[in-house]
Amino acid sequence: MPRAQGEKAQVREQLKDLYDRPYLPGSSLKGALRTVLAWQLWADRGVQPEARRLGRSRQWAGQDFERDLLGRDPNHDLMRALHVSDSVPLPADRLMLANARVIGRGGKLGSPIELEIIRPDTTLELTAKIDNALFSDWARRSGLQLPGAERLLQLPQVASSHAAARLDREIRWFDEISGAHRVAGFYRQIQNARIGKHMFLLQLGWGAGWQSKTFGTHLQGHPRSWSASSGTTCSRGKPQARRSFPEEPQGGGGIHSGRRRPAQ
Repeated sequence: MPRAQGEKAQVREQLKDLYDRPYLPGSSLKGALRTVLAWQLWADRGVQPEARRLGRSRQWAGQDFERDLLGRDPNHDLMRALHVSDSVPLPADRLMLANARVIGRGGKLGSPIELEIIRPDTTLELTAKIDNALFSDWARRSGLQLPGAERLLQLPQVASSHAAARLDREIRWFDEISGAHRVAGFYRQIQNARIGKHMFLLQLGWGAGWQSKTFGTHLQGHPRSWSASSGTTCSRGKPQARRSFPEEPQGGGGIHSGRRRPAQ
């Protein structure tokens, strides 16, 4: 593995608990699911991007749109009804070191970025549940009209649609990059894989990039809005780089959703 040679080069560590065991925070998964739901609600309501409504910070560029789609404040936010636990910690031997590279549209690779990552074929277990009381008559009488409830209840289907659209975009992007055929092929393998009825694919974490955490895909059809929100240069509304391994992309995972079995 080629080492980063910069003077201040360091390994980006995987998040761990007090006992140095890697785990997936529930907040990270919930944030990724929030993006998926907002992406779908944007399309459902035919939202049109307006540059004047974009926040000045990249981190909060779409906050005004989020409030319209998901709720005006935390008490009225759709995600209040979704509870996601932290995952069960993994043993330390499920970690490995790897190098990520930034790939530009010209095919040029940036310097290696050393990362601690969770090994492939690792299963993380956690619990997610929907608080149905927040959609009851009691909630409505109390003035809790959470938007987008029907889409939250369709979360696996919504997430699958989002994943299919993201895979299609990534394949088209890497097909245009010289020397990136293995990455494009990896995405095609995922695209052609058979996913179970109660499963969906989700890309999250640092390797998923800025697009996975924002309305970027909806803004790309409007280059001025995209440039203003991403804080990066773009060509015809297309971002100019991706984070990836030389062989395969990062941050992919399959989510299996199912009902907890009753205690025996």
